[in-house]
Amino acid sequence: MLWRARPPSPCVLTLPRPAGTVARAESGRLDCAVREPGVYRVEAHLPGRRGTRPWVFANPIYVR
Repeated sequence: MLWRARPPSPCVLTLPRPAGTVARAESGRLDCAVREPGVYRVEAHLPGRRGTRPWVFANPIYVR
């Protein structure tokens, strides 16, 4: 399965899992091939003066 995230604003995108982060992109575009079953979601954080701020948390997607 290929994950693609294209937000309308520049942000930091992550594809987290309980075992750790699968992918991270600071360019605002995320492409990641997922080969393992599990529960995934994409998180978007906006850059700020003191680090990043949470912006979007996608609902979980279940891969079998």
